[in-house]
Amino acid sequence: SGAQTSHALPSANNIQSRMTQRYEDIELLYDEIIDEEEQFMLKLIKREKKLMKKLNNGENYDGSAGSDDDIEDADDDDDALLYDEDDFNNGSYSGEEEDLDDLQ
Repeated sequence: SGAQTSHALPSANNIQSRMTQRYEDIELLYDEIIDEEEQFMLKLIKREKKLMKKLNNGENYDGSAGSDDDIEDADDDDDALLYDEDDFNNGSYSGEEEDLDDLQ
């Protein structure tokens, strides 16, 4: 019988503590990602509000005076907004509601 070299197996406690440490590291990373995502969303919302305000004031994206055509063209623009449904419903964005009333 040949001499067997015994490799020390990691203890159950050692494995448990390493797994716990990894789990905690992952949790921290996850929290960081969520925080970054929230910050990004807040930036987007802020930017969208600013652009909506400009559109409602009849300005172009560059701040020059705009026309109604510019608002229609916003859909084609790279900066096209995620329009808020309430803006449509309140009629602050377009006059479509009035047009529908004329048809009746």
